[in-house]
Amino acid sequence: MKNALLLLGITLIVTLSGPKVMGQTATNNLSLGMPEVLLVKSNASSINLTLSPQEAGLAVQPSLSDSTARVLISSVVSGEQTRTLTASVTSGSVPAGTYLKLVALSPNASFVGTAGTLGAQVELGAVAQTIVSAIGTCYSGTAADDGYGLKYTFGIPAASGTYGSIRATAGAAVTVTLTLSAGS
Repeated sequence: MKNALLLLGITLIVTLSGPKVMGQTATNNLSLGMPEVLLVKSNASSINLTLSPQEAGLAVQPSLSDSTARVLISSVVSGEQTRTLTASVTSGSVPAGTYLKLVALSPNASFVGTAGTLGAQVELGAVAQTIVSAIGTCYSGTAADDGYGLKYTFGIPAASGTYGSIRATAGAAVTVTLTLSAGS
């Protein structure tokens, strides 16, 4: 019994005074990032806006609108930066004596993030016009009814003095380019 107690005592002394086991560590250095994202796409392939005659003695239909086009976007901004969505006629020209106007409509509930501020209806020409400003980090979705609705209106000015400059035009091709760019 004395030997057993002696052995237990020696084992206890060696264990308590022996080398201490320490944990070891390893590290991983990671580089995390998110690039700025600036993507835009329209779902409209072709829109037909043709003013029709009404009846003898009356002017042609004063205007015609189409709201089937939608523009889809994905945006990731840096800091407090925002984006701007603009539109301009980049090919062809609006027939003489007529106008082509555009207004962006509110996106549906699928839109996630900062949708920005919708602008007023603008008359389109070669100079880009802002249709949505202050767009932040967001995405619109990709379904047929996602994104901003686009309402195009083709018509003749209300002033009768310009009516004489209208000329018959069959299918004048006009390309409207939508640009998503860095705002302020």
